[in-house]
Amino acid sequence: MPNSSTKTLTLWSPILLLLVGFTIAFLAGNIFGVWVWVPIMIAYWFLIALLIWANGGKPSITRWLAPSQGTWYWNILALIPVLPLLPTFIINIHFFSEWWILLLTVMFALVNPWFEEAYWRGLLLDRTSEWPNWISLLFSSGLFAINHLVLAVHSIAIRFAIIPFFVMGLVWGIVYQKTKSLRWVILGHFIVDFIALTIPVLLNLYTPFG
Repeated sequence: MPNSSTKTLTLWSPILLLLVGFTIAFLAGNIFGVWVWVPIMIAYWFLIALLIWANGGKPSITRWLAPSQGTWYWNILALIPVLPLLPTFIINIHFFSEWWILLLTVMFALVNPWFEEAYWRGLLLDRTSEWPNWISLLFSSGLFAINHLVLAVHSIAIRFAIIPFFVMGLVWGIVYQKTKSLRWVILGHFIVDFIALTIPVLLNLYTPFG
């Protein structure tokens, strides 16, 4: 079981992730340009892995990936954030005619949801489970949204997406609280990462003005 110091560190860890992201963006931004998200994401995933290991490791992951509890419709709720993205995806599907964009998008979508959901939903909501549910959700979802401004610091489109990220965090947080499982949440996150034109957005190939 994690000790009190580990629990305290976990509650403060979103600030650590933000600081590390800002530091990498500041030090490497001029070198990597719009590709600076790559070293930021590598550091981000590495720190999340360390935090998960410090907070139970494999037993925690096994519990998060257990079958869903409760009523089936909570699982379907995890897919609701996909719907608003479908029109944009259909209109801009031509981006995936470039093989490297498709490959990077698939790779990103296959990796990112496992880390983000294990941390923002699994770990943080578990650590704040003694708080009122709505405060726990606001804490996790608000920082989840703010953190994306750092992860994609050079992306124009991300600057306009903080509210959608916040809503996604709320929806997926509610699903986790109701089902005690991240299975459907990870699936919903995977689909969102794929159809949200993630790589074109990160590289400013697609912007709200484009």
